[in-house]
Amino acid sequence: LWYLVNPPVGSADVIVHFASSVNPSGIAAVNFTGVDQSSPIGETAGNDGISTLVATAINIVTDYADSLIFGAVSARGADTAPFGPHGDITELWDDATDSDNDDDDGLWGGVLEAPEAGGDGYVFEVELTSGDDWAIVCIELKAAPAPTFRSITKDKLAYKDGDTISLRVTLADNNTACTLTADFSNIDDQYVTGAEDFDNWGTDGVDNNGDGHINEPAEQGVYVITYPISTVNSIGDGSYSVPVTATDGVGNSTSYSPPLTLKPL
Repeated sequence: LWYLVNPPVGSADVIVHFASSVNPSGIAAVNFTGVDQSSPIGETAGNDGISTLVATAINIVTDYADSLIFGAVSARGADTAPFGPHGDITELWDDATDSDNDDDDGLWGGVLEAPEAGGDGYVFEVELTSGDDWAIVCIELKAAPAPTFRSITKDKLAYKDGDTISLRVTLADNNTACTLTADFSNIDDQYVTGAEDFDNWGTDGVDNNGDGHINEPAEQGVYVITYPISTVNSIGDGSYSVPVTATDGVGNSTSYSPPLTLKPL
């Protein structure tokens, strides 16, 4: 198994170079969100067997809570497919390189949620339709931690009623998989939850920083929140905190409240 952290958003080709000629060959690719970007892989495990065995089974003891176990099987012979995952394993693919029972291979992949770390671990088991030589490998995908703010930059020193507030939020680790919200009720008594907009520079397909590239690392993790202050706002001038919350795809959230200044018309 090979992996790439934080690939560019969009379609791409996965190309595998073999050390020498192979026939048959099968390749599968899958992407995951909500994975730790600095150390995505926890425990790993592998096993193999010969033709008398009709099921592959492996035990993996995870290092981290709320992990996801990803595993793949390759078995000799097209008749080894279709495969039958056991327990709570979710199948991702089930295929064969072609139809020959001697010269082709069966290919399978799936995932298993692992909410607890340590203990007796988790059994990753897949049944073959026909017994033949097989190999299995599993890896633990470590869940991403809660998002971390690097900075929140406001576009003005002070705002007045009718102004549009623009907050440029930068998250750590080029995090493009978050939803951003802000509560402007402290600065505008006409604010309604969800009235703010946010733009994700890392996925919007726009050259936001003017360097000729889109969705590049320099734009990943950058979000812009905008909100128009009501013209009939009755809150007086002063400095007010505005809670900004970043929530990732698995529900982890972090909040920070930058101060914003409201001045009279």
